[in-house]
Amino acid sequence: MDYAPGLTGSFIQLWTRGLDFSGRSTRSDYWWAVLAQAIVNIILLLIGSALHPLLIITFIYEIIAVVPGLALSFRRLHDTNRSGWWLLLWFIPFVSLALLVFFARPSSPDAAMKYP
Repeated sequence: MDYAPGLTGSFIQLWTRGLDFSGRSTRSDYWWAVLAQAIVNIILLLIGSALHPLLIITFIYEIIAVVPGLALSFRRLHDTNRSGWWLLLWFIPFVSLALLVFFARPSSPDAAMKYP
């Protein structure tokens, strides 16, 4: 699917490929989607803090956004020629910082053969 690069394009791709744990996502796709998610979260939190009954909307959105976020992380790891199982590092304190390094690394040309 073609999409416009940048904030909105990456956010749309996050949700349209929300259940796709295969393939690859570029570094810019990953970080634009993370920024878009942060902006949506801040807006929802501001609305929820102003109108307390609407705070549940933020909670529901966060629960729904977990799976597309995991899929995006899997695809980003594939783009750096790593398995999605590396996400398990998230549960190890301080070692989980290695994931930030993996997500910030450039795309690996070898990953195109392994994760088309």
